[in-house]
Amino acid sequence: MKNHLNNYLRISISLSILIIFVYLLFRNVNFIEVKNNFLSVNWLFLVISVMFGILVFLIKIFRWQKILTYKKNIPFKNLLEVLSISQFTSAVIPFRAGDMFQIFYLSTKENISKTVVLSSVMLYQLIDIFFIVVIFIFVSFYIIIPKTIMEKIWVFLFLIFLIIILWIVFHRKIISFICNKSSYVSNKVILINEAIKNFFSLKLFFKIIFITIIMWLCSYLQVYLFLKGFGIELSIIGILSFIVVPSFVTAIPSTPGFWGIWDFVALNVLSIFDVRKDLGLSVVLSMHFLATCVTVLFGGFFMLESWVLKKVK
Repeated sequence: MKNHLNNYLRISISLSILIIFVYLLFRNVNFIEVKNNFLSVNWLFLVISVMFGILVFLIKIFRWQKILTYKKNIPFKNLLEVLSISQFTSAVIPFRAGDMFQIFYLSTKENISKTVVLSSVMLYQLIDIFFIVVIFIFVSFYIIIPKTIMEKIWVFLFLIFLIIILWIVFHRKIISFICNKSSYVSNKVILINEAIKNFFSLKLFFKIIFITIIMWLCSYLQVYLFLKGFGIELSIIGILSFIVVPSFVTAIPSTPGFWGIWDFVALNVLSIFDVRKDLGLSVVLSMHFLATCVTVLFGGFFMLESWVLKKVK
């Protein structure tokens, strides 16, 4: 009974968040202009952009495979199946339900420890967070600090260097303090330590970083081409901002597929770079919709395949 009440509460909270952000999205919007934006889209750019999005997804799986190779050689198709169904689940069920499925399904399918799977996920998420934070600091410098200062790139580099030095010197005390304040964070730290212990080697580390850089370059091209399809020309800083700022939303469990909240944040990022609300709304909704279609296509295919194989057996 208590579990049912908790589930109802989670669904109610998720729906409330969705309704609030959908209202904020569509408030004061000229829907005739939104319609005209869709009619004037260059679909060739959008199709190529979606192909780059699929490539990013495949690179992400390849990176995960390389991390897990340190423990076990898992076929690429199996990881593709697990991550596809996981993302499909998160797209239809709130609070990132697919994350738990990803861990339990791969653990059962490949007969490996749940801790190993979870720590491998923690490792690539930690690398992604590092890239997101560094790029976010970089674009924040550009937006907040005058360009004359931003042109002196050493200011940015010095800040990153200072953060690294402070972390090296004080990281034990910082981690200890945070862990004492939160058991949730403490569990995360244990998993990260487990990931580093299980998977870290210098050769593997540089390989994962290289794959991540390739993944980011493809993400950049994906967004660049999608915006170009709508006739939007943003600077490098604008495109990076559009990628990294909404990424923070995906770290917070909320609505199914992050509908509403991701679109709201992405729309506001575009508005910073003087993109009209009707045009920005057309971009974020179509981008989110196409990404969801790809997720449903991959996840639905593997779910159907799994169901058919069980029936045959």
